[in-house]
Amino acid sequence: MRQGKLVRGVVAVAATGLLWGAAACSGGGGEDDAPTEPTEEERDGSGADAAPTGTGITGGPGTPDDARALARAVAIEPGDYGPGFVAADLAEADPATVAVLDEACVWQREPLPDGVLANVTRNAELPAQQQDGGPLQVMSSVTVHDSIEAADARMAGIIEEVLRCPQQQLRADEHVTGLGSSSMPADQLSVDDQIAEMGQFHSEVHGGPYDYYWLVSRIGPVTVAVSAKGAAGVTEDQLSEASFTALGLLESNAEAELR
Repeated sequence: MRQGKLVRGVVAVAATGLLWGAAACSGGGGEDDAPTEPTEEERDGSGADAAPTGTGITGGPGTPDDARALARAVAIEPGDYGPGFVAADLAEADPATVAVLDEACVWQREPLPDGVLANVTRNAELPAQQQDGGPLQVMSSVTVHDSIEAADARMAGIIEEVLRCPQQQLRADEHVTGLGSSSMPADQLSVDDQIAEMGQFHSEVHGGPYDYYWLVSRIGPVTVAVSAKGAAGVTEDQLSEASFTALGLLESNAEAELR
């Protein structure tokens, strides 16, 4: 079974309240242009050994140059979400930074921490498709860690963030509430680990609340993440299709690069 279908199952069950995290909250914040969106936040999963990659990254350390090349090879473009998507005004975050959820539950971009070799975060959107509608905003993030253990630890950190921050500030004018997280059993995943989060998106510009998705997967030392923000006129099908299409492509890109 393809990973996208598994994530759909996770989200569908979470939506019924069966797999929601106890304290409902996720590290799905910080925008990569402004503060920063929950980039490659991931959690635990026993990582299968990653094979050598064409960019020099394996299951262990690589050079920053290798890691940047790998991250860019895995990253996706606006058109990969589907027809009509274009780059956002702030299309790509500073690659020398990564999204971090601070003590006040606000997402900020900070210099790459120990254990992280590279990050590529990109923002895109589907412009409003109807009068009085709003844009479907999406973010993708690829983070290359210096080891499987470091990537696994980041995934575990997300679970802690869910408990710590039931509400998170994405940007100065955007926040999410009611965040809940769920994950599929390891033996049902085609990747090493995965977390799916859902919540309610609020925007001073576009209104709300609207549906909000944040999905993250770990493949060896690489974590990939996608977030999608609803708006007036955006259907649940549009939101999920864009999210799952992007996540599946990021996963397959990472798997191909890590062969």
